[in-house]
Amino acid sequence: MKKAILYGIIAAAALSAPALTSCLSSETPDGPSTFTATLNPNLNFTGVKEIHTGEWKSYAGGTVRYLYDFQKSSMQFGVSGMAIAQGENLTFTVPSIPLTFDNDGAWVADHHGPFTVSGAGQTHVLTDLKTYIRLPQNAASIVMTEFTIDGEYLVRIFPNINYFGGDTRVYAGEGVPFITDVTYYDLFLDQKTMTAELFSFQSKFTAVMPAMNLVYPNLPFVLTDEGLSFSQEDVLPYTVTYDQHGKEEENGRKPFPAYTLSEFSGKMAVAGSLEFSCTRADGRGKTTFSGTPLVEIKK
Repeated sequence: MKKAILYGIIAAAALSAPALTSCLSSETPDGPSTFTATLNPNLNFTGVKEIHTGEWKSYAGGTVRYLYDFQKSSMQFGVSGMAIAQGENLTFTVPSIPLTFDNDGAWVADHHGPFTVSGAGQTHVLTDLKTYIRLPQNAASIVMTEFTIDGEYLVRIFPNINYFGGDTRVYAGEGVPFITDVTYYDLFLDQKTMTAELFSFQSKFTAVMPAMNLVYPNLPFVLTDEGLSFSQEDVLPYTVTYDQHGKEEENGRKPFPAYTLSEFSGKMAVAGSLEFSCTRADGRGKTTFSGTPLVEIKK
């Protein structure tokens, strides 16, 4: 039954503006029971923890490929050109490993190994491989991958694009907060600057307020054992408009000083959760959000 459900969700539905962009650049059914997904370098970056020091560093992304065989309940996993240290790149393929299917429709591999892998003239020992891919019918793909290499590095792949849905709570004074679950968010990560932009779609701060699209720019982030955290003392949001194809319009951002924020902070676990809180700079209220990867756009 679970395999039948998986076949049914292989083709993700197209969405109206603002369009959701998947972090997987290629999702290709190869036959009645096989499927290939590719995460290209421009859509991810690599977080690497040096196990002996506990220090996290980030590097530009490599190419990541997932090949699923549902009939055999197995998958292959491979990377190429993935930096894990200065001047040290990984290229390898893990041969067929068992695949399981979560009740939520995700394709999961979680194996301690060890796997001896080779590529580009190098041999490595890979352990603690974890992959998770979910393709909701009307939302962007959800991807998580991490592994340990040679007992020296914990490698975690961060998609640049991360959508979340959940409860947004707006507090104004001591009364009951306004709560909505129709607002959804995209935390867009820029590894070169180590800053994030938090896009907020269908934003509402009161029950009678017309929904709008906003972006909170220039949020510095750092990598953590849980994922990442971000904070900024003062944030000026912008309203955002999109064309009929869901692409941000040229000059489509307009400052929204009436909702300038302070004490903006949050954290994200890849394919896990997003939480943040912020306070209006004029002291008129506080907003919090707690959610999980987006699987459905609510109206």
